[in-house]
Amino acid sequence: MPGWHEKTKELQKNGKIQVVGLIQEQHADRCSLFQAWHGMEWPVLVDSLNLLGVRAVPLTFLIDEHGVIRKSRAKSKDLEHFLETKYPTPDFVARPTVAPNLVQLHGQAKQSNAADDWRAYGDALFLSGQDKNLDDCIDAYRSALKASKDAKAHFRLGVALRRRYESSRARENDFRDALTEWGRALAIVPGQYIWRRRIEQYGPRLAKPYSFYDWVNQARRDLTARGATIPPLRVEPSGAEFAHPSKRFAAEAAERTEPDPSDELPLDEKPLIRAQIAVAPATLRPGSTARVHVHLTPNSKRKAHWNNEAGRTPGETVLWLRPPAGVEVDRRRRAVSATTSDGAVSDERRELEFEVKLSKSAKVSNGRVRIPAYVTYYVCEDTDGVCFYFRQNLEIELAVSSRD
Repeated sequence: MPGWHEKTKELQKNGKIQVVGLIQEQHADRCSLFQAWHGMEWPVLVDSLNLLGVRAVPLTFLIDEHGVIRKSRAKSKDLEHFLETKYPTPDFVARPTVAPNLVQLHGQAKQSNAADDWRAYGDALFLSGQDKNLDDCIDAYRSALKASKDAKAHFRLGVALRRRYESSRARENDFRDALTEWGRALAIVPGQYIWRRRIEQYGPRLAKPYSFYDWVNQARRDLTARGATIPPLRVEPSGAEFAHPSKRFAAEAAERTEPDPSDELPLDEKPLIRAQIAVAPATLRPGSTARVHVHLTPNSKRKAHWNNEAGRTPGETVLWLRPPAGVEVDRRRRAVSATTSDGAVSDERRELEFEVKLSKSAKVSNGRVRIPAYVTYYVCEDTDGVCFYFRQNLEIELAVSSRD
């Protein structure tokens, strides 16, 4: 986008051309930050569901004043000829877009029980932009998949699940299930690089084509230096989204201090902290790598919250891994602490990530390799309740493909 912006800046200023962007991003607000950073003031439309069926980007189209595409996959050298050409008025008349009727679409899907109709209903619910519609949207895509194992429905179901995971309506395994659905979609259409990138966004360094969001911090610094407004992000990029690609897997060599080597800490059995685990990609082949996401959230039903004042490192949450033979990890110990803005207590989701490499000698049982692990943390129950230093045991499962 920045290249075309620079080439068309004067033409836009003089009213010779109008630029409109279209992105297939999961998070549209990150595009707003990118635009502000590069001074792009033209509109950008969002196609998170990839309704256009685009397999790879970038694509550039030259559209005349009648709304007719005159050149696809255009290059900058095509621009002069396009602007100098007077195109005839077409015979057809473009119809205005009408908002979908959700009740009508739902009734049609129930009557036909066809995959296309359920998918269309799910699309309309997602595009409403309302979180309250996400449950029905996910159900609609699942109904489409019951009718037909459709790659598009798998991908869009993953998009909706991840959107719900980031909302107040999140369910326990939404992120894990989103990665599973994206993997199923890609297995059906391996050459769909928009879908592949969605998995790589959260995946291991060895599978990354580039760092997806390493520009975010620089953009904020530059906008701050200019005194400009920084567009807010609804969801901050995670460690995987900042990570740069690597050509080799670097297993940890240095010894780390285990937080509870004798298993003496009391267990959070109820629990006060809920743990969710997601693996990208959802299924591994022997010899491949994955990135594991461990997300920890205080249990709102028990009014739990992090205690950010206790411990040598105040509020530190530690993940410790005990990988079995045939499994390598980049670090056995991962830790995260409260930020200075979180105060004495907080209830944010804490995210810990690590990368794993599965050797061909790893023990596979029922299609799974299991990594014993545990987390330690400082947590309190209710506003004036008892505070604890707890441990929670985890078993991280890696689904293994039978195909080598």
